[in-house]
Amino acid sequence: MSFNSFLIGFLFSLILPPLLFLPSRAQEAADKVLIDSKSANPHQKEYKKETSRTKIKWNKRSSANFNVYMQPRTSGVPTPNLNMKFESSYQVLRQNIPWLMTGKADVYVYQSKDDFLKNEPQASSWSVAFFAPGENCIVMYDDPKDVDMLIRQFTHELTHLFVESSFNPAGKAYRGEPPIWLNEGIAVNMEDIASDYNGGVWADDLINFNIRPYSDESKAAANAAVSPRLVASAPIWTPSSQQSNSQRNNNRKAVTFKNFADFMRQDSYDKAVDGGYIEDWYFQAYAMVRFLFKPYNNRYPENMMQFRQFVTSLYAYKNKLDSNGKQVKDKDGRIVMVRPSCEGALKSVYGLKNAADFENKFWKWLYDLQRAGRAKARLGAGARANFI
Repeated sequence: MSFNSFLIGFLFSLILPPLLFLPSRAQEAADKVLIDSKSANPHQKEYKKETSRTKIKWNKRSSANFNVYMQPRTSGVPTPNLNMKFESSYQVLRQNIPWLMTGKADVYVYQSKDDFLKNEPQASSWSVAFFAPGENCIVMYDDPKDVDMLIRQFTHELTHLFVESSFNPAGKAYRGEPPIWLNEGIAVNMEDIASDYNGGVWADDLINFNIRPYSDESKAAANAAVSPRLVASAPIWTPSSQQSNSQRNNNRKAVTFKNFADFMRQDSYDKAVDGGYIEDWYFQAYAMVRFLFKPYNNRYPENMMQFRQFVTSLYAYKNKLDSNGKQVKDKDGRIVMVRPSCEGALKSVYGLKNAADFENKFWKWLYDLQRAGRAKARLGAGARANFI
């Protein structure tokens, strides 16, 4: 593809009339009928509104896209220009997922992790930030000693806020959670390019790690080659971005990806937590979305239009039909609506026949990517994950 063709395609994706992406009549009707959805998000805890946040006298600082509420500090110096850093993250998302962007959001920033955990009972001991469903806000704590990590985690949670708001707009009937692998995969991709569009540790690991497809024969060998990534203080997940490169290289050099059909199930996250391979789960979600969205990690996503169609199709509802092709109604006579499965959306948008076809094409892409990336590193160009 020539640069001019790519540039025209990118501009077209930004100025394409919104009319083409308006919800279908079936989707609008879904607000007035019963939606057949059992897609609870196992990762998203039930949000508790009990919080001491209202008792704090926040210092408000507004910018174009955020109202930032800073807790007054009792000691130390806050991270300078947080509003500007948040706006930079917003521009990263605007450049990559503009169709998911929603309105102005609130950001509450505690002065320390201790204050964060003390006043926010729903926060986990290992968490840096979280987004609050229904409140259009992000809650986090300041860490002037690691601003890069702070911005990555903010970008991750801001992505979740936009994805969740797109699947369940305010004032509309509940439409079910987005597929968890897709939700987390988008968030990790955006986190990884928050500070550098070339990508960070996730992009580097995709090139340098020995990633294998799952099989019964390889399971034992792969597990034997991988040291545990979880630490006692983080019973669920220690983000890779909080580890040094040397830690990551020592901790993990081989990774086994799960069968794609099983991985795309909503319960795959819980299984990863229970099985002790949650970091690998996040890594696989990142890699699968990378393949669909921006396979070569260029500044502008190579597959933006296709990925946009894929994501939006997942909340376009249709009438549920029985085995005879007749419209299904519930006991009260309401029309039952369903949304496409991930496999159905992949087939209609990407031409991937099923999860197995998705998986086969993914592995071909990944091994080509790794060969090219490692060859570039051997030539002394640096082990960067972006190349053309």
